Amino acid sequence: LTRKRPDGSDFGPQWLRLCIDSWKKVTPRVISCSESAPPEGLEWAQTASRPSINEVLAAVPVEPKQHLLLTNADIVFTDEFARVLPALDPTAVYYGHRLDIELDVSKPNGGFTARGLYPWGFDYFLLPHALLEALKAEPLIPNEFRIGEPWWDYALPIVAMALGFPLKRVTTANAVAVHYFHPARYSQETWTTNAGRFMDLVQRLLTRTPNAATGLLTD
Repeated sequence: LTRKRPDGSDFGPQWLRLCIDSWKKVTPRVISCSESAPPEGLEWAQTASRPSINEVLAAVPVEPKQHLLLTNADIVFTDEFARVLPALDPTAVYYGHRLDIELDVSKPNGGFTARGLYPWGFDYFLLPHALLEALKAEPLIPNEFRIGEPWWDYALPIVAMALGFPLKRVTTANAVAVHYFHPARYSQETWTTNAGRFMDLVQRLLTRTPNAATGLLTD
């Protein structure tokens, strides 16, 4: 990761270490699905290029009664996240927003300040084993949707809903997922192209037998 401080210096390696430490508080097994090798101590599911969502979902073995925690590589999970996990519905699909933060240059000893909750997408999902098996049997998510690009994070929850899975958003009094702010790294062309793919997916899902997502997709 490369993440710039206000003075232009790189904070990326320190932020990545915070990310990894937080993941290992959640689970002893962390797998990086990527085209480049991850830091030592993480398993590597190697891909030829930026991985598609389908490649990520297929790369990680999940046992019955387990969930896959799918997240972007620059998310830190707080202790609050680990605390709420045991209370979650084991059959449901969960998704959540991140809290954007940045270094606070006004504090003499450093520290972070919150920019606010990011409302335009989702940065982590908890996916039950049964959903992963259903997506293997019927691959509904377009192969063109890739990690780090827009629209896949809207596609995944509506597909889960269309397949009959309870869909819930993680909400707590305290932030559970924190992200060091940086400008978007995809182009307007990518956004527009993936939006078209998303709308094609909506149309395909509407041709299925009426399901829990039909009303939402029609709207």
